[in-house]
Amino acid sequence: MFEKVLRAYETHGIPYSDVLARLRRLLDSGASAVELSAILRRRESIGRLLPEYGELQTLLNEAIEQSAAQSADADPDGAQAGMQSTASTVVAMPIQSSRAPAFEEESPDEEVAVDLDFEALNEAVSRESESPERPRASELDPSALARRLRPSEERAPARHAALESLTRSYERAKEAESAAATRAAALATDLEAARSALKAEQNRVLEIDKALASSVATSDAVREQALQESQRHRAELRAVLDSLAERDAAVDQLRHSLGERDARIKALCEERAGLATSLEARAEAAAQLEAELRAARAHAQAVSLELTASQESAKALDAQLRRGGSRLDAARKELDATREKSGTYLELLRTRAWRRGFDQNRALEVDARDVPAQGERGDPRSPRAGRAARTIGWVVVTAALIGLVWLFWHHATVVPAELPAAAVPSPGSVIRDCPTCPAMTVLPVGRFKQGSVDGPAFEQPVHWVAIDRPIAMSTNPMTLRDFEQFITATRRDMQGCDTYDGEWKHQPDNSWEQPGFSQTGMHPVTCVSWEDAEAYAKWLSTKTGHRYRLPSAAEWEYAARAGGEAAQPWGTDAQSACTHANVADASAALHYPGWAVFPCDDGYVYTAPVGAFKANAFGLNDMLGNVLQWTEDCWHPNYAGAPVDGSAWSDGDCSQHELRGGSWFSAPSYVRADYRDHFPAGYRTSSAGIRLVRDLQP
Repeated sequence: MFEKVLRAYETHGIPYSDVLARLRRLLDSGASAVELSAILRRRESIGRLLPEYGELQTLLNEAIEQSAAQSADADPDGAQAGMQSTASTVVAMPIQSSRAPAFEEESPDEEVAVDLDFEALNEAVSRESESPERPRASELDPSALARRLRPSEERAPARHAALESLTRSYERAKEAESAAATRAAALATDLEAARSALKAEQNRVLEIDKALASSVATSDAVREQALQESQRHRAELRAVLDSLAERDAAVDQLRHSLGERDARIKALCEERAGLATSLEARAEAAAQLEAELRAARAHAQAVSLELTASQESAKALDAQLRRGGSRLDAARKELDATREKSGTYLELLRTRAWRRGFDQNRALEVDARDVPAQGERGDPRSPRAGRAARTIGWVVVTAALIGLVWLFWHHATVVPAELPAAAVPSPGSVIRDCPTCPAMTVLPVGRFKQGSVDGPAFEQPVHWVAIDRPIAMSTNPMTLRDFEQFITATRRDMQGCDTYDGEWKHQPDNSWEQPGFSQTGMHPVTCVSWEDAEAYAKWLSTKTGHRYRLPSAAEWEYAARAGGEAAQPWGTDAQSACTHANVADASAALHYPGWAVFPCDDGYVYTAPVGAFKANAFGLNDMLGNVLQWTEDCWHPNYAGAPVDGSAWSDGDCSQHELRGGSWFSAPSYVRADYRDHFPAGYRTSSAGIRLVRDLQP
């Protein structure tokens, strides 16, 4: 029972107080303290070396001593028997080696009960006690005892069997001791391996400590670096905040300047309204002047009738001149003086008219050769007839001059001169100087506002420009058929051109004949530079004897607006753009996805044949779209100081020249009459071509 309690304490963890209470109950109930001590020692012998077992053993030892003392007091003679019983019990305990392997537990079946003849044993002990060194009962060697017992043949068989049993128990104990030694060696090996593993683990722990220390040092360095980075970022943040403060100050200043600009714009708008009112008044005055001019023309017709009558009077004068040559000479001198005075007065009237700012002023040139002599009679080879004719001519001229002086005196303006119909074709007429020369459309004279109010800075300021010289502009851009004559005649080398195939690249093998896409003779020529266009205009001038040139930027914009103020003839209806111009459209978007295009389809990705779209109000084709067109002007960043008489701007950055009109490649915002672009003078691209102007007056 006590052994079960000890096993439960060792394996199931029952409280130690329960073990102690159970032991005391067993002792109180009369259980042998010696047996309980043997059980406790057996538990200790198999490796249960618990500190609590020492306390239990002490308690059992006290119980054994107390029992022995009580027995001695009660029966002194039985003390020897008690000792024998104790010795018998000690001998009856299992013989175990103190080096029994740990965790090995023997079953109660392995215990050897030895029944010794203690009477014989006591006799042997008493005999040996007479020797000076008598061993104690606890020091008896069981093997020596067995040797003493074996030779005795007079002992009872039961005692021999007990001795043999004791011997076998001893041998088993020796075998157990040997096994225990083997197990101890194995345990020592395992212990050494465990110590090696522990040492390796300790070394690993040291390495981990070193790595941890290094990591801590690295972490400190990283933290220090992060702190420095944080300080640097804070400095940068302060700099950014300072920059933002400066920018806010600049924004405030810009807002102030914008307010001032708005005020100036408002003042300019008011001034513009005043100018518009003034222009309306001037337009009314011009209409009134036109009526007066018509009246003056009617009066001139009347003067012409009077001149016819004066021819009759001249006949009579001729008769008088025959009778007196001196009077004729005096009349001639008087006539010359009158002409001189009339010319001086006419120049004075021209100056006054120019200073008054009328837009349609023309110098009135009158020459005696422009008035044909009428009513001549007789033989023209006769001296008298010649003198009479000259006299009549001088009289007619004098009368005409007097009449014109009277008209200028009364109307205080200059009558615009009208060129003969044969000299200047009427506006809208189409002329050709040779069968293979380009068709030229005559433009009317007039004025317009150049620039864009809402456009970028390089299209401002808006200003009035007067086109008062009669010119003719090519009806279409120059075609490949037109340009081929120039190349054939001059052998000009024009290899190399920038072409587009997803991006602009210079192609040294491309040219006006091969611009990177297919063309016919009626397509506009491309891959021509400003220098090529200038050379073509000079060649055509030499060929025809008339002056051909590139248009000025003002002349081009005047022709593109065609008498209106809109920058695009289709107005705000962007879907109608494809009926007026070849522009970037749905066809181009299919070929080049991502382009900014007009919401329509003109059917062409690249250039289109000239005249394929609707002409503008002046009868000109492809003024917008198809190809950009070179002008004579050098490039300027804005219109400040631009000419107001329609002439080309010949100063500025003349390495760059202005182009107009947009092309097949241009986005919608660039295809308009007031848009400006510029390229170097020697630059060739497949989006630029030529349009010419012909002067109609020297």
